[in-house]
Order: sequence, then C-alpha cells, then structure tokens
Amino acid sequence: MQIRKMAILALLGTTGLTACDKGSDSSGGNESDADTDTDTDTDTDTDTDTDTDTSWTADTIVVDGAFGWDATKGAVAVATSPNGVITNYVNAMFLNYDDYTGSLAPSQFCFVTWELPAGTPSTNALFGDYWVGFDLSGITPTYTGKTTGDLVGNCEGLEGFTDLDRSKGESLEDFFTSVDVGFGIGNIATVPGKYYDDWGNSWSGSSYEKNYGDWNDLEDYFGASAFTTGGTAALGTDSNPGPMGVAFAYLVDESWNIVYDKDKFAIMLPLSAKGAAPTAFYQTASMYWYGTGFGG
Repeated sequence: MQIRKMAILALLGTTGLTACDKGSDSSGGNESDADTDTDTDTDTDTDTDTDTDTSWTADTIVVDGAFGWDATKGAVAVATSPNGVITNYVNAMFLNYDDYTGSLAPSQFCFVTWELPAGTPSTNALFGDYWVGFDLSGITPTYTGKTTGDLVGNCEGLEGFTDLDRSKGESLEDFFTSVDVGFGIGNIATVPGKYYDDWGNSWSGSSYEKNYGDWNDLEDYFGASAFTTGGTAALGTDSNPGPMGVAFAYLVDESWNIVYDKDKFAIMLPLSAKGAAPTAFYQTASMYWYGTGFGG
C-alpha cells in the first residue's frame, strides 16, 4: 500500500458545521503533496449522464464520513443542524492519480456514498482497536461524477480499482460493493507517530486550519478515522485498517440538535483521552490518499 499526503480541503458543505473557538507509507513508498481541489460534497444520486467513451482504472482512494452516534444505545442516530436533518454517510472518492493531478480537465474520478441508516450498525471486525467500525457491505451505494464546479467524473467508464477488475456488465453499485470498503473512528493514539507528524505539517496553511483552527490547539479534540478495502489486496495487506485522517465530535442536545456557542460555532467535544466514542455528531477530515498510482 502506498500513501500520499493531501493538499487538504475541508469538506464542510454536507453538514454545514464549523469548529468552535473552544471554550509514510508502511510499504516504503514515497510521499508528496497532491491536489484535492474537487469538492466531494455533491449530489449522490446515481449519475449516468457521463461520457463513457474513455475507460479508466482507479488507483487511488480517499474516504470520509459523518454520522451521529448514540453511545448509550451503541447506535447511529440522526442529528439536526439549523440547515435541517443531517444525512449520515461514508463517502469515498475513487480516482486515477495521473489523470486527476496531471490533467487540466480531469475526468477519471467518481464519488461513491453509503448512507448509514439509523440504528445498530453492522460492524466490521477489522476495527477491533477502534471505537466504531462500519461494515458497509449491506448498504447499496450511490455514485456520481458531478462536482460543484465544471468538472465531471466519468463514473460509467470505470473498469476497475487497483487489482480488482469490474466484470463486463457489472453494475457500478455491485462493483463498489465488491471493493468492500469499511470505515471507522477511534482514539487518535491509533495513528502512528510519523503519520501524525505528517498531518500536522500538512494542516498548516490549509483550508482545514482556516475552518477548524491551529493544529496544536485542536490536539485534545482529535479522534482518528480509518478505512479498509477488503476486496483489493493492493490496499489491504500493509495496514488494515489504514489511518485516513482526524475525526471531530460535536455536542448534541437531548433532541439531537447540534449545540452552538454564542458566536454560532458548533461546540466540539475533547476526544484524545476517551476510551470509547461519546454521544455526539462526528465528522472526519481526510489527510491521506491511498493508492498504487504513485511511488518511487
């Protein structure tokens, strides 16, 4: 498995949350910055209105999520913000690294979303060292190539992901299910020190810093996010789950409304000393790309 640092972009559009003012590669691959300016907070309706003349293979993945968690019930819960009910989801961006970073108008990417239902989730045993780990195999994903800008990803042209080929006639829903993506959150201590230091360096000057604040000021508030890809050996052998980024927890009231301070910032809960996920609404911020399309 190879890992590449991201030129990180805060994905705040789905939940509308902003942080309050607080009251390397295990396989030896090289790391360098990568551009992630395409906004993944998009319409997740299945999209077939793309040009399928050009086939392509995804070699890179980025995974994020947001969900309410009721610690007393061990269940996914539905939270509400001033913008309305918040959808619980796990979102993965599949892309071809060379096209996405080297083309003036990249099209070899696709956004895939698993909507998490309320209630006791199906769990993924690989996340035994984490607080919560979701098995997404029973959820039919949706996909889209649409972005908030002019770029459109060619989802229908996707022929495979790393060493996993899409069979002739296989639907994209079935193919993305076969990738067997899992997602979870846990204590920030699950993140190896080298990764954590990398993330702190990448944070400085990024849109994350603008939206959430200084890395050092946030350390007590960090949880960790991680992912698995059981369907592809290329991403499932070196570090499984693979550390993906940081997780934030937002205070909710008894009615599952997000709680804001007097300055209208959503109030964060400290997580670094927690042994289990407290009741809260969680949102993750990815810090790495994982893939086979870059190295050496």
